[in-house]
Amino acid sequence: MSETQKGAKAMTEDRKTSISEGRKRAKEQREAAEQLFEQCGGMLISWKFWKKVDAATREEILKAIKKANKAVIDADIRALEKQLAAMRAAKDGIDA
Repeated sequence: MSETQKGAKAMTEDRKTSISEGRKRAKEQREAAEQLFEQCGGMLISWKFWKKVDAATREEILKAIKKANKAVIDADIRALEKQLAAMRAAKDGIDA
């Protein structure tokens, strides 16, 4: 048995089921949150709403927003890199 096989633990069916159920619940929660945001999103823009939320929760929300912003920027960068690669390939085709 190799070192990687010794260290790796086989996932049990119960664990696989638990992970799958957790993913389903998380997806359902995200979808419900999206619907709630569509219905009540105007409140979230108001500072009066946020002053009633405790500081720790506001900090966690800020972290999540920053992480989402970074993810969007990373996706934009990847798309631009693909466009740039295509343009370079087109340029190389012209030079050939």
